Amino acid sequence: MTRAEELSDVAARVWNEVGGAADFLGVLTASGPRAVLPSHFDVTGLATASVAAATLAAAEFPAGRNDTRPAPVTVDSRQACAAFAAEARFSPVGWELPDIWDPIAGNYQARDGWIRLHTNYAYHRTAVERLLGAQRGGHPAERHFTILRIRGGGDLWVSECVITYDGAPTYSVSVMELSDDLVTHETQYFADPFPAPSSRAALAEPMPDRDR
Repeated sequence: MTRAEELSDVAARVWNEVGGAADFLGVLTASGPRAVLPSHFDVTGLATASVAAATLAAAEFPAGRNDTRPAPVTVDSRQACAAFAAEARFSPVGWELPDIWDPIAGNYQARDGWIRLHTNYAYHRTAVERLLGAQRGGHPAERHFTILRIRGGGDLWVSECVITYDGAPTYSVSVMELSDDLVTHETQYFADPFPAPSSRAALAEPMPDRDR
Protein backbone atom coordinates (compact mmCIF):
# COMPACT_ATOMS: atom_id res chain seq x y z
CA MET A 1 0.00 0.00 0.00
CA THR A 2 1.41 3.39 -0.99
CA ARG A 3 1.57 6.39 1.37
CA ALA A 4 -1.34 8.01 -0.44
CA GLU A 5 -3.37 4.80 -0.17
CA GLU A 6 -2.60 4.59 3.57
CA LEU A 7 -3.79 8.17 4.09
CA SER A 8 -6.93 7.48 2.07
CA ASP A 9 -7.57 4.34 4.10
CA VAL A 10 -7.38 6.25 7.40
CA ALA A 11 -9.65 8.95 5.95
CA ALA A 12 -12.13 6.29 4.84
CA ARG A 13 -12.28 4.79 8.32
CA VAL A 14 -12.93 8.20 9.89
CA TRP A 15 -15.55 9.02 7.25
CA ASN A 16 -17.33 5.71 7.84
CA GLU A 17 -17.24 6.22 11.63
CA VAL A 18 -19.11 9.50 11.32
CA GLY A 19 -21.73 7.91 9.06
CA GLY A 20 -20.55 9.31 5.73
CA ALA A 21 -21.83 7.82 2.49
CA ALA A 22 -19.35 5.24 1.24
CA ASP A 23 -19.72 6.23 -2.42
CA PHE A 24 -18.47 9.75 -1.63
CA LEU A 25 -15.00 8.35 -0.95
CA GLY A 26 -14.52 8.06 -4.70
CA VAL A 27 -14.06 11.84 -5.00
CA LEU A 28 -11.34 11.96 -2.31
CA THR A 29 -7.65 12.21 -3.15
CA ALA A 30 -5.12 12.19 -0.30
CA SER A 31 -1.47 13.03 -0.89
CA GLY A 32 1.69 14.12 0.89
CA PRO A 33 4.12 12.49 3.33
CA ARG A 34 2.81 9.72 5.56
CA ALA A 35 4.48 11.19 8.67
CA VAL A 36 4.60 14.97 9.12
CA LEU A 37 3.99 15.56 12.83
CA PRO A 38 6.42 13.68 15.11
CA SER A 39 4.56 11.31 17.42
CA HIS A 40 4.37 7.70 18.53
CA PHE A 41 0.76 7.85 17.39
CA ASP A 42 -0.60 8.37 13.89
CA VAL A 43 -1.24 12.10 14.36
CA THR A 44 -0.52 12.79 10.68
CA GLY A 45 -3.14 10.25 9.64
CA LEU A 46 -5.65 11.67 12.12
CA ALA A 47 -5.06 15.25 10.94
CA THR A 48 -5.37 14.30 7.28
CA ALA A 49 -8.43 12.12 7.86
CA SER A 50 -10.17 14.76 9.97
CA VAL A 51 -9.67 17.47 7.35
CA ALA A 52 -10.74 15.02 4.64
CA ALA A 53 -13.94 14.08 6.50
CA ALA A 54 -14.82 17.74 7.18
CA THR A 55 -14.19 18.67 3.54
CA LEU A 56 -16.22 15.71 2.29
CA ALA A 57 -19.09 16.80 4.53
CA ALA A 58 -18.84 20.31 3.11
CA ALA A 59 -18.91 18.90 -0.43
CA GLU A 60 -21.86 16.68 0.48
CA PHE A 61 -24.12 19.62 1.31
CA PRO A 62 -24.27 21.30 -2.15
CA ALA A 63 -24.29 17.88 -3.84
CA GLY A 64 -27.40 16.85 -1.93
CA ARG A 65 -28.99 20.24 -2.48
CA ASN A 66 -28.45 20.14 -6.24
CA ASP A 67 -28.81 16.36 -6.61
CA THR A 68 -25.35 16.07 -8.17
CA ARG A 69 -22.18 14.18 -7.46
CA PRO A 70 -19.91 15.94 -4.95
CA ALA A 71 -17.01 17.99 -6.23
CA PRO A 72 -13.52 16.46 -6.04
CA VAL A 73 -11.85 16.73 -2.62
CA THR A 74 -8.06 16.90 -2.38
CA VAL A 75 -6.23 16.82 0.95
CA ASP A 76 -2.47 17.20 1.41
CA SER A 77 -1.06 15.82 4.65
CA ARG A 78 1.38 18.75 5.01
CA GLN A 79 -1.41 21.33 4.80
CA ALA A 80 -3.64 19.33 7.14
CA CYS A 81 -0.87 19.04 9.73
CA ALA A 82 -0.07 22.74 9.40
CA ALA A 83 -3.72 23.46 10.26
CA PHE A 84 -3.50 21.14 13.28
CA ALA A 85 -0.40 22.96 14.55
CA ALA A 86 -1.58 26.41 13.49
CA GLU A 87 -1.17 27.94 16.95
CA ALA A 88 2.60 27.45 16.64
CA ARG A 89 2.79 28.94 13.15
CA PHE A 90 2.22 32.60 13.97
CA SER A 91 3.27 35.23 16.48
CA PRO A 92 0.59 37.47 18.00
CA VAL A 93 1.12 41.21 17.58
CA GLY A 94 -0.15 43.47 20.36
CA TRP A 95 -1.59 40.59 22.41
CA GLU A 96 -0.52 37.36 24.07
CA LEU A 97 -1.70 33.81 23.58
CA PRO A 98 -3.86 32.67 26.50
CA ASP A 99 -2.84 29.75 28.66
CA ILE A 100 -3.62 26.39 27.10
CA TRP A 101 -5.24 25.17 30.34
CA ASP A 102 -7.83 27.29 32.12
CA PRO A 103 -7.07 27.83 35.85
CA ILE A 104 -10.42 26.29 36.85
CA ALA A 105 -10.13 23.26 34.58
CA GLY A 106 -8.94 20.05 36.17
CA ASN A 107 -9.82 16.95 38.13
CA TYR A 108 -11.30 17.46 41.59
CA GLN A 109 -11.64 14.78 44.22
CA ALA A 110 -15.11 14.34 45.67
CA ARG A 111 -16.27 12.14 48.52
CA ASP A 112 -17.31 9.30 46.22
CA GLY A 113 -14.89 9.75 43.33
CA TRP A 114 -13.59 12.43 40.99
CA ILE A 115 -15.18 15.17 38.91
CA ARG A 116 -13.60 16.92 35.93
CA LEU A 117 -14.31 20.55 35.14
CA HIS A 118 -13.63 21.42 31.51
CA THR A 119 -13.58 25.22 31.28
CA ASN A 120 -11.17 25.83 28.42
CA TYR A 121 -14.05 27.10 26.28
CA ALA A 122 -15.57 30.38 27.41
CA TYR A 123 -19.15 29.06 27.42
CA HIS A 124 -18.11 26.04 29.52
CA ARG A 125 -16.47 28.33 32.07
CA THR A 126 -19.52 30.59 32.07
CA ALA A 127 -21.74 27.60 32.87
CA VAL A 128 -19.53 26.59 35.81
CA GLU A 129 -19.43 30.14 37.13
CA ARG A 130 -23.20 30.42 36.77
CA LEU A 131 -23.65 27.19 38.72
CA LEU A 132 -21.32 28.28 41.51
CA GLY A 133 -22.97 31.68 41.62
CA ALA A 134 -26.41 30.07 41.92
CA GLN A 135 -25.20 28.27 45.03
CA ARG A 136 -24.70 31.68 46.66
CA GLY A 137 -28.13 33.15 45.97
CA GLY A 138 -30.29 35.24 48.28
CA HIS A 139 -27.84 38.13 48.68
CA PRO A 140 -29.32 41.68 48.68
CA ALA A 141 -26.58 43.04 46.39
CA GLU A 142 -26.29 42.31 42.68
CA ARG A 143 -23.30 39.99 42.49
CA HIS A 144 -21.20 38.47 39.74
CA PHE A 145 -18.43 35.93 40.24
CA THR A 146 -15.35 35.59 38.04
CA ILE A 147 -13.43 32.53 39.20
CA LEU A 148 -9.67 32.72 38.78
CA ARG A 149 -8.57 29.44 40.30
CA ILE A 150 -9.84 26.50 42.38
CA ARG A 151 -7.55 24.15 44.26
CA GLY A 152 -8.14 21.57 46.94
CA GLY A 153 -9.21 18.03 47.66
CA GLY A 154 -11.39 15.97 49.93
CA ASP A 155 -13.09 18.19 52.49
CA LEU A 156 -11.01 21.36 52.04
CA TRP A 157 -11.14 23.65 48.99
CA VAL A 158 -9.70 27.08 48.23
CA SER A 159 -10.94 29.38 45.46
CA GLU A 160 -9.66 32.70 44.15
CA CYS A 161 -12.20 34.94 42.46
CA VAL A 162 -13.32 38.47 41.72
CA ILE A 163 -16.72 39.24 43.21
CA THR A 164 -18.54 42.25 41.81
CA TYR A 165 -20.97 43.80 44.28
CA ASP A 166 -23.35 46.26 42.60
CA GLY A 167 -20.76 46.97 39.92
CA ALA A 168 -17.73 47.30 42.24
CA PRO A 169 -15.17 44.46 41.87
CA THR A 170 -13.20 43.09 44.80
CA TYR A 171 -10.74 40.22 45.07
CA SER A 172 -11.58 37.30 47.31
CA VAL A 173 -10.04 34.07 48.57
CA SER A 174 -12.51 31.56 49.96
CA VAL A 175 -11.59 28.59 52.16
CA MET A 176 -14.41 26.04 52.27
CA GLU A 177 -14.69 23.08 54.61
CA LEU A 178 -17.08 20.32 53.57
CA SER A 179 -18.82 17.45 55.29
CA ASP A 180 -21.05 14.94 53.48
CA ASP A 181 -20.69 17.00 50.26
CA LEU A 182 -22.06 20.14 51.96
CA VAL A 183 -20.17 23.30 52.91
CA THR A 184 -20.12 23.38 56.70
CA HIS A 185 -17.80 26.35 57.14
CA GLU A 186 -16.48 29.04 54.81
CA THR A 187 -13.93 31.76 55.49
CA GLN A 188 -13.57 34.56 52.94
CA TYR A 189 -10.75 37.08 52.67
CA PHE A 190 -11.20 40.28 50.66
CA ALA A 191 -8.55 42.70 49.39
CA ASP A 192 -7.61 44.85 46.43
CA PRO A 193 -4.45 43.85 44.56
CA PHE A 194 -1.21 45.71 45.28
CA PRO A 195 2.31 45.41 43.88
CA ALA A 196 4.76 43.36 45.92
CA PRO A 197 7.59 45.32 47.58
CA SER A 198 10.99 45.01 45.94
CA SER A 199 12.22 42.69 48.70
CA ARG A 200 9.53 40.13 47.83
CA ALA A 201 8.93 40.84 44.14
CA ALA A 202 10.94 37.80 43.04
CA LEU A 203 8.84 35.53 45.30
CA ALA A 204 5.43 36.98 44.47
CA GLU A 205 3.12 35.13 42.10
CA PRO A 206 0.78 37.31 40.02
CA MET A 207 -2.91 36.52 40.26
CA PRO A 208 -4.11 34.57 37.21
CA ASP A 209 -5.43 36.68 34.32
CA ARG A 210 -4.24 39.88 36.01
CA ASP A 211 -1.35 42.18 35.07
CA ARG A 212 -0.40 43.03 38.67
